[in-house]
Amino acid sequence: MSSTPVGPLPAAVDRRTVTPFSMLYRVLLREIVTPGRLGVIGALTLVAVLASFAIGQSSPEGMVEAQRAAEFVEIFGLVVVVPIVALVFATAVIGDLREDQTLVYLWLRPMPPASALAAAATVVVPAVAIPLGASAVIAGGDTDVVVGTLVASAVGAVAYCAVFLAASVVLSRVLLWGLAYILIWEGFIASSDGAARLAIRAYTSSILADVSSYEVGLGIHSTTTALLVLVPVTIVSMALTVWRYSGSTVD
Repeated sequence: MSSTPVGPLPAAVDRRTVTPFSMLYRVLLREIVTPGRLGVIGALTLVAVLASFAIGQSSPEGMVEAQRAAEFVEIFGLVVVVPIVALVFATAVIGDLREDQTLVYLWLRPMPPASALAAAATVVVPAVAIPLGASAVIAGGDTDVVVGTLVASAVGAVAYCAVFLAASVVLSRVLLWGLAYILIWEGFIASSDGAARLAIRAYTSSILADVSSYEVGLGIHSTTTALLVLVPVTIVSMALTVWRYSGSTVD
């Protein structure tokens, strides 16, 4: 069996072309993609496909199939799948390194939080957008519902990743706190109009409703308004991550 040797030339090329950002990005990407986490994606994807198939086969009188598909994406996809997958991967990027005490080896590298968000988003965005888009099709959604699903899930995935990444450098037991936030705040309390203004779910649902032109639970804002909220949330979360990360010390 032959193999390609690693010689001086590739190393020299790497030194000239690989930036600290890209190097850390690849390291962190390898760290978070584990069989267990891929199993979480697989399980949620299977549930989404099976549920969407069941919805597609049922036909309540007077309800348009595309409307049912949009509601399914909002209730199951944007409230459950997107935040949970983002929580699992985003908290692992820096959280795993903190737990096994290897984070110290990255402290001399510039801006690892940016690499961390990029690594988490690289996994989470396709992991939620593709299955939910397929589920929208299976459930009977039209082109507008599918496009709305893809845009809403992708934007929401990035925002959730940024929030949970910040939480991972601020809180201990971040998975438990994250699940509590998803289930209690986003899933229950944010169902009211007042609290919904402070929930990411309201803005991802609004993107879905605005793009697809079908009414869904908390879809009360325009896509522009949703982006004007979610983009600053992402930026502020990353600023908090950078601040906390730069202030970390070796115990």
